[in-house]
Amino acid sequence: MGSKANLRRFTVALIFCVITPRALNANGIDVPALVRQAAESVVTIRVNGRGGVPVGQGTGFFVGTDTLVTNVHVLGGIESAVAITKGGSELPIKHILDWNPALDVALVRVETKDHHTKPLPLADALPEIGSNVIVIGSPKGLEQTVSSGIVSALRGDKIQFTAAVSPGSSGSPILNGHGKVVGIVQGGVRGGQALNLGATVEAIRPVDEKKHHATDFGTFNALYSIWSVPSEALEPCSDEERPRQISWFSEVLVDKPYLVTLRARLIALHIDKLEELRPTDIPATEQVLRTIAAEIKRLEQFSSYFNVAMDAQCFGDLRLQTIRLTHCRAPKLARRLGELLLKIEPENSRNYACLGTVHAHLGDKARQLELLREGFARDQDKARGHFSFAYYYASEFDWANYAIHRENLQELKSTQYVRRLDEHEKTFRKIEPLVRRRRALDGDRETGSF
Repeated sequence: MGSKANLRRFTVALIFCVITPRALNANGIDVPALVRQAAESVVTIRVNGRGGVPVGQGTGFFVGTDTLVTNVHVLGGIESAVAITKGGSELPIKHILDWNPALDVALVRVETKDHHTKPLPLADALPEIGSNVIVIGSPKGLEQTVSSGIVSALRGDKIQFTAAVSPGSSGSPILNGHGKVVGIVQGGVRGGQALNLGATVEAIRPVDEKKHHATDFGTFNALYSIWSVPSEALEPCSDEERPRQISWFSEVLVDKPYLVTLRARLIALHIDKLEELRPTDIPATEQVLRTIAAEIKRLEQFSSYFNVAMDAQCFGDLRLQTIRLTHCRAPKLARRLGELLLKIEPENSRNYACLGTVHAHLGDKARQLELLREGFARDQDKARGHFSFAYYYASEFDWANYAIHRENLQELKSTQYVRRLDEHEKTFRKIEPLVRRRRALDGDRETGSF
C-alpha cells in the first residue's frame, strides 16, 4: 500500500515536471526567454585613450535605432569609444547627445553601419520593492553576463538591488520580469553584501526624450573634468593643509590626468610654496620650479580638455598664476603658461595682455606692444584696451602716446579706468628719474633664467 502511494506521488511529480516549463522561476518569469529577447540590445562599451589604446570598458543598451544609454563615468576622460554587440560587431560611438552628471546617465549616438538594432523598452512605472530584476552586462570584461536579484529599496532617483554587479557592469540595464528597463546600473557599495545602486527609469526618460545637440569627446571631457572635481578641492587652503592637498591632487591626477581644472589648482599651490621660499634657498627653489615645469607640460598635453565656456574662472586663475611666476623670477615658465592660455582661448584679449606682461619681464617690450595690439583688435571692451595701452606707455615714460589713450578713455566716459590711470601715472612719474638713470648706466636687464 505504501509503495503504491509513493508510486502515485512520483507519477504526479513527474507529470508536473513535464507540463511545467523548466524556464519559469518562482515568480513565473521565463528568464532564458527574457534574456534572449534583451541580449541583442545590450552592448559592451570599450573606451580608448590616446592613440586608440583601450583603457577600460563598461556596458550600455539601445534605447533608439542609433542611440545608447550608459553611465557618464564610463565615458569620462577618454578619446573614443566603441559599442560591441552580442554578435561581435564594433559600432563607433560618434557623439554624446545628452547627459545628467548628477544621476550618472548619458545618451550617445552610435554609427550603426547598417547593423540592425533593437531598442529596449522603458518601463512605464517604478518597480515594486521586493520585485525580481535581471541585469545583463559585462562585469570584468565578461560580455553578456546575466545576474538576478530583487529590488531592495527605492531611494529618490536611485534604485537599490541585489543582482550581482562588478566593474564593467556600469551602464547595464536593470530589467523587470517583462523585459522592460526599470533602471541603469551605477555601481556597488564597497564592502557591502549585495548593496548595489542604479538610477531609476525616471532618470533615463528625461535624457532620452530631450532635444539633443551632438557633443564631441573633447568638449564632453572638458565638462567632465569640472564635474569630477569636488568644489571644496578648488577652494583656498591654509598653509598647514597645503601639503596634504598637493599630495591628494597629485595622486588623483596619476589616474585622471585630464582633470585640467585640478591641475591648474595644483600649479597654484606649488607657486604658493615657491613664494614662501627664501631667495637663498636655491635647491628647494629649483625643485619646486622643476615640479611646476612638469605640471605645465602635462597641462599642455591635455589642453584639449579645457572648455572655454565652463572654465572662465580657471582661465582667470591661470592668468594670475602666470603673473605670479614672473614675479617669482621664473618668466620663462610664465611664458609657457601664457602661450598655452593664448592657444586655448585666442579671442580673449586678457590673454594677450597677460602674455605681454611676461614679455615685458623678459625685456622684450616690442613683443609686448605687438601682443597689446593683437588683443586690442579682438577686445569688445575698447576702454579696457585703451587702458592697457596707456599703462604700457606710462611704464615706458612715453607720455605723448599715454595722453592719446587717456583722452580716448575720457571720450568713452570710462571714469573708473581714468582714475586708475591717474594713480599709476603718479607712481611712474615718481620713479621715472631713477629708472632713466639706471637704464643709462646698466641698460635693460633680463630677469630670470629658469
